[in-house]
Amino acid sequence: MNFFVFYYMIYLALNNEEKGYIMKRKIPKITNSEKQILEVLWDEEKPLTSSEIVGVSDDRTWKASSVHLLLNSLLNKDLIEVAGFKKTTKNYARTFQPTMTREEYSINQLRQEQRNTSRTLSRLFNALLKDEEDDDLLLAMSNASLQDKRADTLENCRADLLQKIFWIEERYDNLEQDYLDEIDAQVRRYTRAATQKIENLTNRDQSVRGNLNALLTALSRNRRASELVDQIHPIFQLYEQSFLSEKSLWYRKRPGKRSKAAPVFIEDIQPDAESTTRAAQLLQSEYGRAAVEAYVQGWLGTAETCYSEDLPIQGDKDYVMSLLAILGSKSPSASYTIKELGGAFIENGYSIPQMQICRKEKKQ
Repeated sequence: MNFFVFYYMIYLALNNEEKGYIMKRKIPKITNSEKQILEVLWDEEKPLTSSEIVGVSDDRTWKASSVHLLLNSLLNKDLIEVAGFKKTTKNYARTFQPTMTREEYSINQLRQEQRNTSRTLSRLFNALLKDEEDDDLLLAMSNASLQDKRADTLENCRADLLQKIFWIEERYDNLEQDYLDEIDAQVRRYTRAATQKIENLTNRDQSVRGNLNALLTALSRNRRASELVDQIHPIFQLYEQSFLSEKSLWYRKRPGKRSKAAPVFIEDIQPDAESTTRAAQLLQSEYGRAAVEAYVQGWLGTAETCYSEDLPIQGDKDYVMSLLAILGSKSPSASYTIKELGGAFIENGYSIPQMQICRKEKKQ
């Protein structure tokens, strides 16, 4: 398209806007697939069903099965509308048509461009002004304006066209200063107000969520958090959360160097014959098997069973006899049995196992 013709289209659009011919609309962002469907509807210039859209979309990049999703998205964005119903083989299908022409879409989209568009149009207008000496192009635009009866003579149409060109250039040059700065300021004020409101609602929230937020914040700042968690635990569960870091890695501790100590010599002392004989006599007489049997029978008395609590542990001899009784119970010839119950019984500073002593039944 010739640049003068493109510029003239912009001029006509803006001029018609003053008369109310072009409706200002906010154009939402659309995908390439949605844009392809709009192009098909614009090219066909008639309402189409979903199957017809698939049929005439030869160069589509979207799948035929997704046509209903794309149409619903365009309906939600108010870029197409249901024009009516069309009978198919078995039932009726909806037909769709655009809510604006291709030109209206381009003009509205152009209005929504911000900084980049402002600079781009400014460069385009500057390039146009450099070529304004091209009388052939300017004459063609002037003739088109004269045919629309925008002025009574060709010269007046040319002057009016140049005036409009300079007016459009000045308008887009001032767009960033007049509008974009104010938009940025409004966005900053809104963001600041929204942030303050969120903080206020968070701090003053007396609901369950607010109370939990205050409780968890207090726990994170309190040194006695573990004690508080133990008190809260019966009401609801709290789990400790941690994150992996360099401190999470386990390092094997290196063993320290051992210092060499002087060896300890153990003397092998052989007992003399006299000491050995005396020990043997002592075991056979005072601490012999018969003496232990008599001691145990004294514990039992007339009862069939007794326990550690029943033993009179008064001195060293009683303590030794209790230990020898445990060892002698393993003998088949013993007249009693001992069952260890676990634990210890302490009497007068002596500790013996908790046990049950039972008299063996005599064989008939």
